[in-house]
Amino acid sequence: MTALVRITMVSMALLALMGTVSVSAQSSLPQLETIEVAEPLYQSLVDLQEQWLEWLTAYHARDQARASEVLAGIVATMHGLQMERLSDLSLGALASAVNAARSSDFERAEWALEAAELLDPGRPEGAFAAATISRLEGRRLRALVLHLSGYLRLLSFRWERGILFHDVLLWGLVILVLAGGLFIALMVASKGAELYRDLADLLSRKMPVVAAHALALAMLFFPVVLPTGLLWLLAYLSVLLWAYCGRSERVVIALIWLIMGVVPVLVSQQRERVEVMLSPSVRSIESLALGRMEGSMLTDLGGLRLILPESAAVKHLLADVHQKLGQWEFARSSYLEVIDAEPNNAAAMNDLGAFYFRVSDHASAIQLFQRASANEDVAAAAFFNLNQAYSASFLFNESAEMLSLARRANASAVSKWMQRSDSVRVVTILGGLKRIDEIRDQLLKVWNKAETRDSLVSSLMAAMSFRLAIIVIVLAIVLERLGRGRGFYRKRAKEAVGSPEPDNSLRRILVPGMAAAIDGHGERAFAELLLPVALLTLPLVGVLGYRIPWGYEPGGLLIWAISGLGMLAYLSGRVIRGLRADG
Repeated sequence: MTALVRITMVSMALLALMGTVSVSAQSSLPQLETIEVAEPLYQSLVDLQEQWLEWLTAYHARDQARASEVLAGIVATMHGLQMERLSDLSLGALASAVNAARSSDFERAEWALEAAELLDPGRPEGAFAAATISRLEGRRLRALVLHLSGYLRLLSFRWERGILFHDVLLWGLVILVLAGGLFIALMVASKGAELYRDLADLLSRKMPVVAAHALALAMLFFPVVLPTGLLWLLAYLSVLLWAYCGRSERVVIALIWLIMGVVPVLVSQQRERVEVMLSPSVRSIESLALGRMEGSMLTDLGGLRLILPESAAVKHLLADVHQKLGQWEFARSSYLEVIDAEPNNAAAMNDLGAFYFRVSDHASAIQLFQRASANEDVAAAAFFNLNQAYSASFLFNESAEMLSLARRANASAVSKWMQRSDSVRVVTILGGLKRIDEIRDQLLKVWNKAETRDSLVSSLMAAMSFRLAIIVIVLAIVLERLGRGRGFYRKRAKEAVGSPEPDNSLRRILVPGMAAAIDGHGERAFAELLLPVALLTLPLVGVLGYRIPWGYEPGGLLIWAISGLGMLAYLSGRVIRGLRADG
């Protein structure tokens, strides 16, 4: 994505934010829902847009002094909105930095990077963009370090970390499934000849030898013509090979069948949760928890209110949003709705008391702070606020008593509050912003209701797949018992199990798990498959899983390098160990 496209998108995001504000303040289109916005907030957003355009003008004019001055104004406006991050503007600065670096203007790229970091501190994309710039400068080692630091930064952001967790979980399931399929293939390679000979010998009693061999091959491999034939073939052969396997190999085969039964259930449940996580509403509230303002925030939050109109958690969240944005009158009405729905919500009582304190209704404020102080979680803040309210009412003895109680509840927090320089003086809890998990669970329930039919079908398929795994295990055991009862398997099974063949060929050295499979060590063969499968599928994590919506793509070069170098080291180690064993 070019810098021009990114800058245009950023400007459009700001205009979209202001546009939804304008619609809300004026005509309110029926298909668009946004939270209420008063004139002061709208003017602040207008100022932010104008300042951003001034910064772009100064940046492209190479006027660093002017750009720094405007940037300071943007940060001041951001703090005036009670926000700590402006993600869209940060991404625009990153795009400008990379574009400058591609023009070999590395000095200008550096101060654009600094601007991006100031607007959204610690963002992973900042490290990825810095890595790109270092690579363009020819500083490849620094680029590698910055690239790694970007992934480390990712771990400090809860929402992105959650998506990464689900990606790693899905990758782990893929590793188990693929390793299971390869383990069955190893069983076929090490014991399939025995199965084929037994079947051909049995059929040759009733027909010519050539026909018996042809029919044996057809009977063994006919599942390949079915839909998803390879999966059915591996499952079918694993049942037939059960009698030829030792105890440890049977344990692994049974485990593989159970994994195949459980995986659909886990993937279905995970898909539902991740779709909720990736929804615009959840992304917006996660951003809000970080103090991050995004262009679609007001519309996304308005959509959240449409989806969950009766949710006290959503009302509490929106009350906190209004409070953060300085819209205290809107916050007051929302806090009243929350307390009406949840009479014991101490955080909402405390923050509503903060409103009354601001408008000098100290009696109402004291009453709410007293009710909130009964809750241990907010007692320190409530007692501190009572101290301020009593002091403002000239009740100094009561004020001193409340301060003592606040210190007893949380002395370190009280010390920080007393050192604050703001003029408001009372402490707010913002408990609605801490109810993100609760809102996510409510959204998941709504999603499940909306997708009842699909959810029912997926649940039915998951239940059937698990039951099918149990049926396959039982079928394998029954077939073995019937076969042994009729005199099959005994001679060849005795020869096949626990009788390692003296084979030091390359297949034992290079093929992971082959030596253990030949020797009848099932657990070891399966364990040896996990690492190479993990390395080979590592570059596919982003494809197999859920894409993190990066503002600046990290690229896959590092992951491919780890995968390739890891496989090279793994195979080299196997060859060296094999040669030493031969020696």
